[in-house]
Amino acid sequence: MGKRNPTTGFLFEPGQPALNLGAFEVSGVDLQVDWTFELSDIGLPANAGSLSLGTVVSYVDKFGIQNLPGGVSYNYVGSRGTAVEEGAGVAHPDWKANTTLSYSKDWMNISLRWRHTAAMISAEQIRNAASTTRGVASYDVFDLNGRFTLPEDLSVRVGVTNLFNKEPPQVGNFAGSFDGQNYDTLGRYYSVTVTKSF
Repeated sequence: MGKRNPTTGFLFEPGQPALNLGAFEVSGVDLQVDWTFELSDIGLPANAGSLSLGTVVSYVDKFGIQNLPGGVSYNYVGSRGTAVEEGAGVAHPDWKANTTLSYSKDWMNISLRWRHTAAMISAEQIRNAASTTRGVASYDVFDLNGRFTLPEDLSVRVGVTNLFNKEPPQVGNFAGSFDGQNYDTLGRYYSVTVTKSF
C-alpha cells in the first residue's frame, strides 16, 4: 500500500493504516471538598482571620490493559511499571490525594499542603504472581507556602517544597533507582518571589 515513483520505482507516501490492536478500561472516583470558616465563628475576635481546608482525592477501581484483541486483560490498578502506550504514565495507584490547610488574615496567607500517593506493587506481579520485583512504598510529602502583602504595593511569596526532605521511594530491585515523574527527586527546596505593583 502506498505510492511509487513511476521512473525509479521508489516507494513514497507509504500507507500506514491505524489499527486498534488492544484496549484499556479505567474506572474510579474523584472527589473534591473545600471548606472555609471565619475564626470569629468559634468565639475568637472578629479580626482573627479564617481557616480553609481543601482536598482532592482520587480512587481508581480498575486500570485494565489488553494488548491484543482476544488477549488477556490485566488490571494494573495499585501497581507501577506498565503504561497504556509509550510515553504514558506507568504509575497507577489506587489512592492519591492532595490536601491543603490554609490560614488567612488581611495581609497574609499561610498554607500547608499534604501530597499522598498510595503504595504500589510491581506490574510484574500482576502478570506473574511469583515475581520478586519490589513495588513502591507509599509516599507522603508536605509543602509550606506563605503570601504576604506589604506596604508600598509589595507582595512576597515564600515556599518550602518537600518540607521534611522526604526521599523518593526506590523503584525496582536496584538501589538508587527512582521515578522522577511521580516522586520528588530534588529533596527540600525553597522559593521566594517579590512583586512590586506600579
